[in-house]
Amino acid sequence: MKKDQNDEVLLKQVKTTLEAAANDLDPALVTRLRGIRRAAISEAGARQFLRAWQWGGVVAATLLVAVLTLNSLNDTLENRITENVAGLDDLQMLSATEDLEIYKDLEFYSWLDEIQKTG
Repeated sequence: MKKDQNDEVLLKQVKTTLEAAANDLDPALVTRLRGIRRAAISEAGARQFLRAWQWGGVVAATLLVAVLTLNSLNDTLENRITENVAGLDDLQMLSATEDLEIYKDLEFYSWLDEIQKTG
């Protein structure tokens, strides 16, 4: 505990000495130091503003990449589903117990419709 008390006494002495030295400074020097301090504070504020815009740009770019990635994954998934559904239609046609003539007629009408559209 003696060491803590010695540290406190030393800190008080240092503080008193520094305050006395600060009070004895030349007024022109004090004015110059205040100007330098104001300039440093305003520059730091400008840098923080710039950093905020930089972070905003990073966040916007990240969101754009995420949206584009999810959109491409969604398109791929839709294509897979469409391909699977087409395959299921073929499977259903092959496994049907109905007469296959109905499907032949459908193919004929589909072909006829394509010919009329291009013709």
